[in-house]
Amino acid sequence: MDISDYYEGIYEYIRALPDDEKAPDDVYKRRLDICLGCEYASNATCLLCGCFFEVRAAKKDGYCAKGSGFWQG
Repeated sequence: MDISDYYEGIYEYIRALPDDEKAPDDVYKRRLDICLGCEYASNATCLLCGCFFEVRAAKKDGYCAKGSGFWQG
């Protein structure tokens, strides 16, 4: 599988999440900014827990593996 197809599958999954399960856009963007600046981020993967942080950040009930207060919501 081509890497662009792989990432497109991740984005398609995020787009397909029911609206009541998605974090608001501003929360999603803030979470991604935090993840992208984190020392545990590598190729959209969290090295602490192994998740695709873009998916975790997109979910309303998503949380950061560094701790409950790291994302602040």
